[in-house]
Amino acid sequence: MDHDAPGRSLPTNMTIAFAKALYAMAQVTPSNRHYLVWADLIAGNFRNSLTTSGSAYTWNYWERKTSSDSHTVYSEGWGHAPLDISGAIYNYMRGGSFTGSELTKFGNTVYSLMWNGSTSNPWLSDSVDGSGGYPGQFTLEYGDLERWKSGIWTLYEKFLSLHWGTSARKMDDIAILMQLHPGQSSPQPFSLGTPSNGATGRNNILSFQWQPSANAADYRLQVATDSGFMNIVIDRNKIIYPYALVQGLSYSTTYYWRVTSRNTSGGTYTTGSRSFTTKAAPTYTLAFSHYDDRGTTAPKTYHYKQVLIDGVVVWEKDVADDDSGTWYNESVDITSQASGKSNVVVTLRVFEKKSNGGNYSVNVNWDDISITNSDTLNGGFEGNKSYKISLPGMITTGSFDYGSIQQRVALQMQ
Repeated sequence: MDHDAPGRSLPTNMTIAFAKALYAMAQVTPSNRHYLVWADLIAGNFRNSLTTSGSAYTWNYWERKTSSDSHTVYSEGWGHAPLDISGAIYNYMRGGSFTGSELTKFGNTVYSLMWNGSTSNPWLSDSVDGSGGYPGQFTLEYGDLERWKSGIWTLYEKFLSLHWGTSARKMDDIAILMQLHPGQSSPQPFSLGTPSNGATGRNNILSFQWQPSANAADYRLQVATDSGFMNIVIDRNKIIYPYALVQGLSYSTTYYWRVTSRNTSGGTYTTGSRSFTTKAAPTYTLAFSHYDDRGTTAPKTYHYKQVLIDGVVVWEKDVADDDSGTWYNESVDITSQASGKSNVVVTLRVFEKKSNGGNYSVNVNWDDISITNSDTLNGGFEGNKSYKISLPGMITTGSFDYGSIQQRVALQMQ
């Protein structure tokens, strides 16, 4: 994503904030699968930008992501790092590319690189690489890394006890802290929300929601294929909020789910279970229109119109097989190429399988591209227009991809 100033890509924290917004949008409208695809791509770019320093991570405030970027690159600061870290945690919690061991590295960043080493008056370094003195403040996002690096929460609570009045941000943290650690002996009963009991046709990427439990510090979500929870397929603990997004459920399967609330004193409350059944696996059909201007009198076996899915040809036709200037409609079953994937790359191209050694040209037009159970964007190429690929004359090489257009399409694989 571009910065509003020329020669600058957006800082890391801004791209991560956009990813978190996309995750939230997917929570509200799970059918819009492309929200998750975009968010995961952003999180993946952040993951690829991380540098391992011993057992910890370091990263920059921003990178030079394009050839036109001219800004100075420097280490991420303590104030923006919590936004970046929370994005990685969000991605991990929904089963994205970040792993538990990688979140441990973020914990080591805080504990080993940034922390000043004092338990009586803890502060953090100015930058994530440990440089710039120790003006940095512990925030809830840092404290949340306790799940992967023991000892950070104690430092976070100590910092709040000493510096609770330093900013509105700290006051917000204290409110959350009081909610998470109310000091009561037992969480109170609560009820499950969605999916409702006996629900059918549920997506395999599914949002679970339940009522808050008074006095709870966090929650544990369990999903099993049997009512006795002997075969648990999802076991996610330390969930702070009363909802969770889960992916990877199998199609046409009945599941049972329950939630346990937990208090820091050790008290727990477990709900009864509910069942739901996922929908059948989707099928994917690619439809499109095409025409060319060569006609059936042109030489055959040289030049082909082709459609590829993830680099594999799924349809092709000789440009000399069709009447010149006539639109043809095609339908191709691509279920075998798309099943189990969250997205595919669709490529339209004109391909020269062998040279005819002479002056040859062809114009190929494409329009009305669509895939069932997907979020194809602008398949009609803006209203009544079509997309044209031209192969000019005097082509002398063989097996040549002369012109192509491609788009990554998000599949509604729920």
